[in-house]
Amino acid sequence: MYLAQAAGCAPIVNAFQAGSQHVHPVKPDTIAKSIAIGNLADGYYALRVARQLGGGACAVTDEELVAGMKLLA
Repeated sequence: MYLAQAAGCAPIVNAFQAGSQHVHPVKPDTIAKSIAIGNLADGYYALRVARQLGGGACAVTDEELVAGMKLLA
């Protein structure tokens, strides 16, 4: 399982990359309002599953989000 979050709101990605077992809340700062959840109720479980399955996590900038939207449009 691979996780992707907006860089301006990436608490799971931050925890994954830091090697932490805890997902710390963040204040959202991204144009991706529909996924801008700074304190995820189940973030710990998503983090755990990604690690158990040998997955990964990455954050994308708002500019990358816009480029993706244009590509899909």
